[in-house]
Amino acid sequence: SITLPEGKLSTPHINEKPVASHAKANSKNKENHFTVIYVEDNPANMELVASILFRHDLKLLQAPDASLGIELAKAHNPDLILMDINLPGMDGYEALKNLKADPSFDSTPVIALSANAMESDIKKGLSAGFTDYVPKPINVRSFLEVVNRYLA
Repeated sequence: SITLPEGKLSTPHINEKPVASHAKANSKNKENHFTVIYVEDNPANMELVASILFRHDLKLLQAPDASLGIELAKAHNPDLILMDINLPGMDGYEALKNLKADPSFDSTPVIALSANAMESDIKKGLSAGFTDYVPKPINVRSFLEVVNRYLA
């Protein structure tokens, strides 16, 4: 892997590692894969989530900013989107509004994954339309339960 200075990345980072879980999920496509997009600007958080979600039936696509995340979502029709709140340029709330404006994402769960972990932050995120809200630091067991609930 390589790390580029912020702002130098012109195309989305796509990590197509198969992704591990404790729950068996049924797939809705021929390849028996789920597609999950993770929008996160912190490379360490990207690697952590990729390692948590490493399993054979899941393709994880990653974007370092909301604009690229939205482009990936439009191109890949994901089963689930994980969205950081504090992103460069467009924040997670604005990205969610953009996704919700497109009827093709009406049934796509968008889960906030954020260090904004106060009760008021969680309520704000859910009120804004996030399907669920996972605070950082990530509790691995709880995080997997949330992801598997929306992929089942």
